[in-house]
Amino acid sequence: MNYMKLPRNRFSRGRKEITEGYTIGLKVTMISGIVYSIAMQMAIILVPLYSIKLGLPPLGLAFLISLPAVFQMVIRLFGGMLNNYFGERSILKFSFLCISFAGVIFVAGESMWNLYLAQLLLALSRGLFWSTAQTYLSKLPEVKGRLNKVFGLYEGSVAIGSTLGLIFGGFMNQWFGFTVAFSCIVVIGLINFFLCNMLPELQQRDRQEVFLKGFNSLLEVARHRPLYLAGICAFTAALPLSLIGSFYPVYLDSLGIESGMIGLISSLKSVGLITAGMFIARFLDRLNLVVSYSFSLVLVGSTLILTQMFSTPVPLAAVIVFTGLGSGISSVLYQSLTSKYSTDNNRGSAMAFTTNFWSLSHLVTPVMFGAVTEYMGISYSFLIAGVSILVLGFLGTFSFRWFTAA
Repeated sequence: MNYMKLPRNRFSRGRKEITEGYTIGLKVTMISGIVYSIAMQMAIILVPLYSIKLGLPPLGLAFLISLPAVFQMVIRLFGGMLNNYFGERSILKFSFLCISFAGVIFVAGESMWNLYLAQLLLALSRGLFWSTAQTYLSKLPEVKGRLNKVFGLYEGSVAIGSTLGLIFGGFMNQWFGFTVAFSCIVVIGLINFFLCNMLPELQQRDRQEVFLKGFNSLLEVARHRPLYLAGICAFTAALPLSLIGSFYPVYLDSLGIESGMIGLISSLKSVGLITAGMFIARFLDRLNLVVSYSFSLVLVGSTLILTQMFSTPVPLAAVIVFTGLGSGISSVLYQSLTSKYSTDNNRGSAMAFTTNFWSLSHLVTPVMFGAVTEYMGISYSFLIAGVSILVLGFLGTFSFRWFTAA
């Protein structure tokens, strides 16, 4: 009964308080996820457009997106230990402050150095936020047995924020300019910081134990083969989102589409994400995991291939909805697979480990797209990425046999 500690120790009184803690924790985490996604997606759509304004070449944009991803991966490696040491709520609040400081730096001046520094702060925030929020949800009472449903609700709420953020980012820039748009990020980060005070605190482990066993926990989860299935799902789920923050706006801009419409089209990926999270995820517990895994990867791969075949807004909008659907299913699966193949004691490290495949996607995808676009053209970039994910999807049965073998 002491699994969770609510203010004034009300949680220890009985099952009613346990249910109350679950409800409050889930609702506040979902709302904070919406608000966080608004700020992050505004930055995601604004950064590539801002880099175009500064005249960055494709490889320059690739490094602008990829280098912070390396920093993000390093930070996330220690995310599990930090969660256990300081508590999930404290880490979440710190990640929100990083967003606001990044917005301040964006506003401070139009220079490449400001852009890189702000990107590093955003990477620090992302490196801490996602695995921490997911770990918090997985540790809530009454979550076991409905992981896909809970993570689906969370992904759906995050997708709502993503939709709003992309739309706001594109149109705020088009109507008011970069300074006003980046100022909104500052305000949004502060709102989430204060909202986080409503989160019930989880019971923490002994800090000395966390410090001594933290690195061993990282090594333990790295040797656990089933977690690599979750990692593949995380990589696939992040790939379309990485493109939204890098070469998808570049592709749409090359077609002569204005920034407001770019943000609107890009936001439609969230229609697929919301559908996956709010409606499809609740049925995943009843479906064969291999089928769900393969379907999500094949869907992402196929739609990436289709993207480079169109040059007008309407078909591109339809394609990106289905890309978001595949990405959303993969995102729910990687979180539920991580929870399934880990324990409460190493959940933070396991979630940080598999979420790093998400960061790896943000590193590999822009570099690959930048290099291929530089020498072959952006259409070949979409084709190569799509075929690669498609092949992984067709190998789903083999992958499960290999990674879950005793």
